[in-house]
Amino acid sequence: MNIPKRERFEILDQFLQKGSHTTSQLHQMVNKELEYAGMEKVTLRAIQKDLKEMAEIYKAPINFTGRFRYYTEDYTLFPENMSEKEHELIAEVLRTLGMFDGLKDFEWIQKYMIGLDADRRLPILSFSSTAELKGTQWLPRLFDVILNRQVIQLSYKPFSGKIKEHILHPYLLKEYNNRWFLIGAIDSNDYILT
Repeated sequence: MNIPKRERFEILDQFLQKGSHTTSQLHQMVNKELEYAGMEKVTLRAIQKDLKEMAEIYKAPINFTGRFRYYTEDYTLFPENMSEKEHELIAEVLRTLGMFDGLKDFEWIQKYMIGLDADRRLPILSFSSTAELKGTQWLPRLFDVILNRQVIQLSYKPFSGKIKEHILHPYLLKEYNNRWFLIGAIDSNDYILT
């Protein structure tokens, strides 16, 4: 897509999000925006071709019956940048994959690891092996809790003893010897425990 066409697509995208318009209205509005940006005006035919290309090539959900608009609510051909939560999740996934450093076909990860999340230097998951492990059904929930720095209530039963209730600040999920360990701090203690 060349720069003038991209500009037209961005302008059309905004108008298709905001309401339904005839081709003539879109033509006038696009030309007004292009003129304001110091660019040349385009023909009605160019706008018609742009709409067709947006729908056919870029799969934009454009309603072509009557007035033109997107028939999918909140659709945009040019999505905004990732949200902070999406950025954190992708960064954590890349850090987790980075733990497989040295394995064949994982070299590509290194280029994504640099400068991703300067605030968070500690991993959420740690592996000593890549064997299939028990208890993995708890990983998504615990991963999310650690990533979002949430405090949880935990029931723990030692091998010998009664069940104890704790308020836990989880920091790390650690796999060691084919077992999962949750490392965190308990409100009632001043130290980190497993």
